[in-house]
Amino acid sequence: MTQVIKNMVKRAFAMCGVVVLAFAVLVSGFSAANPAYADEEQTIYKYDASAKDVLANGHMDIFYPFMHNGKLIMGFEANSMLYKPENVTMKVGQSSYSTQDFDNYKNKLPFDASQGYWLLDESGNKQDKELFPGWDTSITSKAVGSENPDGASADIVIQKVTAPKGAKVLIWQSAKNKDKESIAKSFEYQDKDDEKEEGSRFELPGVIHQSQVTHQHTNWVFTQPGTYTLEAYAVIKNKTTKETKTTNTAKYTFIVEASHNHTVSSESVVKERGKAEIPVLDANTKDDNPSENSDCADGNLCILGIRNTGSHPHYHSYEPGGGLNLYTYREGFKKDIEDGKIRRPSYEWCINRADEQENTFASCFLGERLKLPAEPAMNGMKVRVILTGEGIGAFDRDRAFGTIVVEDHGADGRPVVQAYGKSKVNLGEKVHLKAKLFSPRVPTVKGEASDPEEPATSIVKKYKWMIKKMAKKSLKILKVLPMEAHAN
Repeated sequence: MTQVIKNMVKRAFAMCGVVVLAFAVLVSGFSAANPAYADEEQTIYKYDASAKDVLANGHMDIFYPFMHNGKLIMGFEANSMLYKPENVTMKVGQSSYSTQDFDNYKNKLPFDASQGYWLLDESGNKQDKELFPGWDTSITSKAVGSENPDGASADIVIQKVTAPKGAKVLIWQSAKNKDKESIAKSFEYQDKDDEKEEGSRFELPGVIHQSQVTHQHTNWVFTQPGTYTLEAYAVIKNKTTKETKTTNTAKYTFIVEASHNHTVSSESVVKERGKAEIPVLDANTKDDNPSENSDCADGNLCILGIRNTGSHPHYHSYEPGGGLNLYTYREGFKKDIEDGKIRRPSYEWCINRADEQENTFASCFLGERLKLPAEPAMNGMKVRVILTGEGIGAFDRDRAFGTIVVEDHGADGRPVVQAYGKSKVNLGEKVHLKAKLFSPRVPTVKGEASDPEEPATSIVKKYKWMIKKMAKKSLKILKVLPMEAHAN
């Protein structure tokens, strides 16, 4: 994502006439209208197969499968653009070097931290000067005919790794075990070793298994300086129809800068994945059962679909395919409907933004799912769902709550506002202006952001209209209005 506030001002002023300049910005408030239901087809970033780049810092989703010309291909997303993975070089600098032990984990990682390593942290707290690589399969659900992300599973298969002699590449996420102790958790199916060596589940090559398509960041460790190449492809499967699509194999390059006490080996070693079955293609694979979720225990209604993996689970504003898509689960509920024990079920979803009075939940609508594009105004937002119907009993069993976290890692994720109307008016003529919202996700080429093009919706419905007369330096606030303004 890129910061495009300068574009907001430029776009807002562009069509507002000569005598009076006006533009609108979204503002938060206690009287937000009902949320706009976003069920439109998600679009993807612009793909440039010829663009080349060298990246040393910032957010990126390096494994990004997407449909192009009727085929599912593997891409690389950065700067709100899609690259061909072979055209991007990722540089890991000395600031990532460490010798600190991972003694906060109950389990052990299969490398000697005291010998030094290069860490790209899953939190992204240092992305201003370091790489923050993750992956995103969210948009692929429709490629296999699933309208919702929970209807499709994915495997990212890192088939081959070429690395300096004696080096390892490891990935893992921070998690908690049943005793609430901190552990390192791999992305292999059921967090089990995929080779004979203990701890092999953390080392690449291997398989990143996703029980549903989603966005994820992780910890990356490189144990030696030098050049690493990863060869990877993705397999996406519709859980119901079993329709499956596989991408091409793409090559990724990391260059790890040597620290003062390391030298780059002149030799390299190739490690290839064994012949173990790919989980999504294995008939014996059984993904997570909602009834095993602690929030769904004892038959209580629970909300599923909220991002909850990793040390800091969150959404990104207006990320293609990565918006809110929430649904409910209650054990036995579907069977009760089929048996006629519950009749006329209805789901009421309500939201309560962090800047609104607590527990007001004034904005509500009906539907089996809550589908909305994520945006900054949702950070800290509470979601409540109430399940009603003939035959539903106890009060504490028919409602559930959740919290949404939106983090844009320093970028401005607010929607871009364009004010538009008649470009020339006569003295005394009434001016009619309207506002339109655009996604802030625009391609950035050589540091320059493009104009926003994709229409967007927002849960914030209050607009602050301002005017600037010619020869005046400052803007004058009119008042807070809806998205259409009329003034003489």
